[in-house]
Amino acid sequence: MALSLFTNQLNLLQAELSKKSKESLPLRIYHSQARNIFFRLEALSRIFKHIHDKDLFKSLQAEFKLIEDALGQMDYYDGFLKDFSKNKTIPAAFLNYFKQHFEHATDQLSIILKDVPVHQPSYIASVLKRLESATWMSDANKEKSAIANVVTDAMDELQSDYKKGKLHFEDIEKGLHEFRRKLRWISIYVAATDGMFQLKKVKLVQPDLKPYLTDEIVNLPYNVLPPAKKGSEPVYIESQNFYALSWLIQELGKLKDEGLKYSIINEAIKATKQLKNADKLKQSLIKTITHTPAEITGTAQNMVDDFLFKHGVLARIKRDIFRSVNK
Repeated sequence: MALSLFTNQLNLLQAELSKKSKESLPLRIYHSQARNIFFRLEALSRIFKHIHDKDLFKSLQAEFKLIEDALGQMDYYDGFLKDFSKNKTIPAAFLNYFKQHFEHATDQLSIILKDVPVHQPSYIASVLKRLESATWMSDANKEKSAIANVVTDAMDELQSDYKKGKLHFEDIEKGLHEFRRKLRWISIYVAATDGMFQLKKVKLVQPDLKPYLTDEIVNLPYNVLPPAKKGSEPVYIESQNFYALSWLIQELGKLKDEGLKYSIINEAIKATKQLKNADKLKQSLIKTITHTPAEITGTAQNMVDDFLFKHGVLARIKRDIFRSVNK
């Protein structure tokens, strides 16, 4: 089973990157669905480094992460460029800051692709060869249990780090962003295992979870998991619990983006030497942000406290997983 998880994603990657395009290679990769595939490949590597050949999967994780991080940098600057470009009063000098950084991130991806040529069939073949050499589990049920343990361990680690103050939201990048990133990996682990996890609908939604179950969240494409494989016994997670996880990931993402927007406005203003009326522009841009930095911290902390401790959503998901694996 495990080898096929990687094979399926690598085949999707090869198909995605073989599509014809007149764009340069980095832009072609950026404008494709490749980043989502790299997320899943990295997720699988993160899972199996705890189960099989640690050095092999740590190496693969690092390679996939290099590409995904580079695409993330491109998306970071491109996202702000598109956002600020909507305001026709913003001077070109300010927008050029984001254009230049996007171009630099694009160049960095070009450099990385020379060392990790994911677009070449020979690279895909070499990864498959390395994977075939791994010592895979022969017992599917033991492997399923091992994967489930990795997922629940990730939940325990996240909750512990937050409770101990290792992830505090006064720091947007190292606190809020990192907490959301770790939370999001849990969701990606579930999706990347190609049908091993399934959502179980419940007849009666728990009242305390109803605020999480908005129409937008329930209908998110990310909440549609791959179908279970014929003859397999999936690990079931109650849909209301998984939807609550998706809700928090989305809401923290909005707050994280606002926090990063404060930082990037300051960076761009400071770096744009020829900018006229810089202070006036800065104040006008900051006014477009819904929450103050203090409100971002407080709102995020309240959301997470409710999610983890008042409603115990991660504990509920762990309960669901344990019941499925141990029945």
